[in-house]
Amino acid sequence: MKKNRDRFTRREFLAKTSLGLLGAFAFPSAVLSQPSVPVLGKRPRQGMGNLFLKHGKPMLVVAEGNDRSVRLRKGIEKIGGLGKLVKGKTVILKLNAVAPGPYPVSSDPDFVVSIGEAVIDSGAKKVSIYDSVSERMFQQMGLYEKVKKSGIELLPKDGSFPEFFTPVEKTTWEVMKKIDPSINLIEADVVINVANCKRHGDAGFSCAMKNHFGSVYGLNRWEAHIKLHKGGSIDSKVVDESFRIPFRKLAAEFSDAVRCEMTMIDAQDLLTKNGPMLDGAEIKKGVNRLIISGDIVATDSYCSHLMAEHDPTYTTEMWEPVLQYGERLGLGTADLKKTEIIEA
Repeated sequence: MKKNRDRFTRREFLAKTSLGLLGAFAFPSAVLSQPSVPVLGKRPRQGMGNLFLKHGKPMLVVAEGNDRSVRLRKGIEKIGGLGKLVKGKTVILKLNAVAPGPYPVSSDPDFVVSIGEAVIDSGAKKVSIYDSVSERMFQQMGLYEKVKKSGIELLPKDGSFPEFFTPVEKTTWEVMKKIDPSINLIEADVVINVANCKRHGDAGFSCAMKNHFGSVYGLNRWEAHIKLHKGGSIDSKVVDESFRIPFRKLAAEFSDAVRCEMTMIDAQDLLTKNGPMLDGAEIKKGVNRLIISGDIVATDSYCSHLMAEHDPTYTTEMWEPVLQYGERLGLGTADLKKTEIIEA
């Protein structure tokens, strides 16, 4: 049974479900709906809010330098340490495991483990690494070998199995009124969002908020992909442009469903021109930055400008509707002038 689960890929899931979803899309509506999954509660995760403020403003630390481990150490120092966030708590690191491809397609596994070790050193009771992927994906990333001596638990949860997720709802969500976030994330004391900065063919941009596409039941996001491609496969070139912005705004809604306490962006390299895979994309090496903040919207705002600086095919206007929507949902501030940017 486990082997069958591992072979059940995202594309296979889309192929199996697209015909059924076509019927739903024959009657278009503004709000996507999903099949029900096991009910634990109806409220989105509230989290602890942003604990990292200075002069009443969200702190946004930018650590820059050639050495990843030094960037991490300096970045944690500049944010004021992790102890007040993680001490005595169960902590989940939500990494980016799109495919077992090289960084920056997916998270660098060594770097994610380094973050986990820093969290343990800061007094966390338990640290886990999560994404809604199969065990095989984590195996191909080498994570099982890398965590052996660290005390970190791995929590790959196949996004095609509804028992790993629970429905929540919020009246202010514009695209999906009901979302099925991960039970593991909902129940965690602390969620640290560990993402890359890259382009995305459908969303235009993928960073802090877009990383939470992997925090929800697979059908939530796959249904949206199929709707964007007018009921065809994700490889279809026929796109419903009227759904382009709502599709992007789902990044804010999924982020709102699992409100994380902190975001860390590994911007050593950027995936430019296209994504989330390497097809048609280019890797901009040597950007050498780590961005840490308790404000997920400000983080995306900073990284959107960073991408525009290094990718002439990208403009900040592409992600602006998501930033403004995230701000309206109370996820943070899109105006970097209202943040305390601290450079290391």
